[in-house]
Amino acid sequence: MDMFLEDRRLNVHYDEVRREYYTKLRGNSAIQLFVYCPWCGVKLPTPLGSVYYGTLREMFGDDVDIKDMDIPEEFKTDAWWRNSKVDLEALAEKYEKEWEEEVSLIQIAGA
Repeated sequence: MDMFLEDRRLNVHYDEVRREYYTKLRGNSAIQLFVYCPWCGVKLPTPLGSVYYGTLREMFGDDVDIKDMDIPEEFKTDAWWRNSKVDLEALAEKYEKEWEEEVSLIQIAGA
């Protein structure tokens, strides 16, 4: 994947803080995460965006806004996950499930 990140003709990006490979969708600010390499099919490391935001929510509450607050320095780099002693894949699964349940509740309430 790294060689594709260097090719400016491709819309492929890597966020080291959240350990996410993605492409930016045209016309809006949305992204599409890669779980597998689109060229060779190898499984990529588990994206950690849900763990990142889940951890910050646990530290600062549900209304955490990382743009407007002074988060710990380690959360501004990949140090937070590289130095972690917990099972990040299990945490990612936990947070993904929690957020799927929250979305379901919001959809039910709005129906």
